[in-house]
Amino acid sequence: MLKKGKTTLFCLEKNNKILSGLYCGQFDNSASGWSQANDKNLGKNHSLRHFLEWSAIKFYHSNKYKFYEVGQTYFFDQNWHITSEKHKRIGVLKTRFGGDLYPRHYFRINKNDTNIFS
Repeated sequence: MLKKGKTTLFCLEKNNKILSGLYCGQFDNSASGWSQANDKNLGKNHSLRHFLEWSAIKFYHSNKYKFYEVGQTYFFDQNWHITSEKHKRIGVLKTRFGGDLYPRHYFRINKNDTNIFS
């Protein structure tokens, strides 16, 4: 997918050593971060993902992408599962990138249905 231009790999390096990478997918005029990895010695004490995420947002914005999905935010307990304080902090961080919040909708299509709207 990298070769076909469907994804982009953003890397943060210092002294020719990769410290962190963010793998992003692109579809039409939107993009989102799919996977990220840090150097295990730095990842615990530094917000490398945040820096790469912001760099990716700026890259896509300068290339005329209309949307960058930062993923689900966690503010409240959902589906009767307890949301951890860590996930709540991540949810607050995601709102700092700006943009609009959209609800996530789930639905099922039964393979036996002849009409998906039935």
